Amino acid sequence: MSSPELSEVERKGVNSRINSALGGLIWLNREWAIVSGEDLQTEAIQNLISLWDLRDYAAMKQILMLLQKTAPLRSTIFQGQRATKSSQKDAQKLHDTLCGVCHVHNYGVSHHLPAYDLWKISSRMSEGEFLSRLLNGVRGTASNALANPLTVSDIQGLMWLYLSRTKE
Repeated sequence: MSSPELSEVERKGVNSRINSALGGLIWLNREWAIVSGEDLQTEAIQNLISLWDLRDYAAMKQILMLLQKTAPLRSTIFQGQRATKSSQKDAQKLHDTLCGVCHVHNYGVSHHLPAYDLWKISSRMSEGEFLSRLLNGVRGTASNALANPLTVSDIQGLMWLYLSRTKE
């Protein structure tokens, strides 16, 4: 991982986040199998973890593309255009009281796990990637570490808030 935008400390933090995410894939895979009734992708995930250890990004990409096909993110339900007036109003409150409290860092800061400014990152990435970050990035406390405390309505409002303002 060698992005010129990231400091050395940030690169180490990104590696830590990836290791953490990969460690949780087996558990998430089991949850997906219970909910969907579909086959587990355990072997593919174990291969993905092994390839990360080797830093074989090209092979990792192939496995990730396979996993996306077998368990896709159905993102239309979260689109900002679906946000009601109420969820749009609540989104600013959520930003002010939850998200915006931590998400203040710029790229290149000397911080191990920086919480980047959501206004800036929402303008730098695709809607799908930003949605993934909203769905997976909520850390909070130990009580919600493996669950996203935001409702579908909350996420719709946040998608509207961050993406509508960056597109104007």
